[in-house]
Amino acid sequence: MTAPPSATSKISHDPLRIGVIGAGFIAQIAHLHALSRIREARVVAIAEPHDQLRNEVSRRFEIQDAVSDYQDILDRSDIDALVICVPRRAQSNIVREALSSSRAVLSEKPMAMTLEEATNMVSNAERSGATWMVGYMKRYDTGVQHFARQLSDLRASGELGAIIDVTMRDFCGSYGVTPPDHIRRDGPRPVRYPEAPHAPDFVATDLRNDYEYTVNVASHDINLLRLFFGEQISPIAFQVTREGSQRAVFDAGRFAINLTVAPVDIGRWDQRLDVTFARGRISLILPSPLARQESASVRIERPGAMHVITIPASEYVWSFEAQARTFVEAAKLRTETATSGAASLADLAIIDGLWKTVEYL
Repeated sequence: MTAPPSATSKISHDPLRIGVIGAGFIAQIAHLHALSRIREARVVAIAEPHDQLRNEVSRRFEIQDAVSDYQDILDRSDIDALVICVPRRAQSNIVREALSSSRAVLSEKPMAMTLEEATNMVSNAERSGATWMVGYMKRYDTGVQHFARQLSDLRASGELGAIIDVTMRDFCGSYGVTPPDHIRRDGPRPVRYPEAPHAPDFVATDLRNDYEYTVNVASHDINLLRLFFGEQISPIAFQVTREGSQRAVFDAGRFAINLTVAPVDIGRWDQRLDVTFARGRISLILPSPLARQESASVRIERPGAMHVITIPASEYVWSFEAQARTFVEAAKLRTETATSGAASLADLAIIDGLWKTVEYL
């Protein structure tokens, strides 16, 4: 494999040259759309084995070089950074190869399907010096960041008293909005990427799809809970029901955190965190990931008063675009991000701990 560009080229004023692997739904509506809005970056190549999808997506986003084999992109020396968006069971194999090239990599969550696999990948990134960002884009939502500051201030001031209860729900059975315009693939994938094991050996075969649901969905919520309450949260109990719901309880020191995830469809995206104090409550209401014009909102309740904080359109950047801008800057400066591979390893460690104590109902 040809060596990547030198570090000095990454801090130049030239646009970051990016190769994208995968041209499916999320690659189009999230990553390619976001990158197309950033002057400091330019997607110069895309790899997609499906001919019709590759050709149409490359035309829409004006990508000069479109190839069927992702190895053609990995072998190029003129590409500074890589965005990888392939089926999640296959992702870790490709990301591991990409990290070995020392280039910056943005990959979708989950970073891997198992803690063991993820740990090995972080070691690969550390050996090569690659900047690796995992796609927990909700961390970059302006409303989420505002909530984190407000919660920290309330805890520090003590004006609402002690935290009594923390409850989060993620009912993600429906996006709740019309998906942005995108190109659909005609027919099946012509290539099935090699897949890594999609669950640890200790997870029973008949529960592995439930485990995959935890990794795919609950990892977002766990990542946010770590942002808000620190790295000290640890699993206490975990239940999975035959109806598809999953309930986790975490120890956060002086209080517990309750998390429920389920593929509930009420016709809208329903993801929310409520932190109840002795004399009030602060809530975070998260938008659908596909709602490009909608930020997370914050609600603060006190006796006799309620204040709703929404982010003005002039201050809001869609979470996927904010994530992409952070990635481009980190790739140019060779710095780490809040959702680096090393930082995101804690999410899979928590999930691993949950599944070692699972109760199936």
